[in-house]
Amino acid sequence: MTVKPRAFLRATNLSKLTIKEGVEKIDVNVFMNCTGLTSVELPNSLIELGNSAFYGCSNLSSIKFGNNIQ
Repeated sequence: MTVKPRAFLRATNLSKLTIKEGVEKIDVNVFMNCTGLTSVELPNSLIELGNSAFYGCSNLSSIKFGNNIQ
């Protein structure tokens, strides 16, 4: 499963995010300018994280990566 580009663009109400198992790719700019986002947990199934996926997430202070990210 892939999260498509800009799927959550400017979703300022997001604060904590846990991506569920089965997601293998997060495309470019998916969470661009999600300024309320403070923490993200990525699954072990994730193997690709697109460029600038979290660009402009100025309050993001914690990202927990899964074991298979390349």
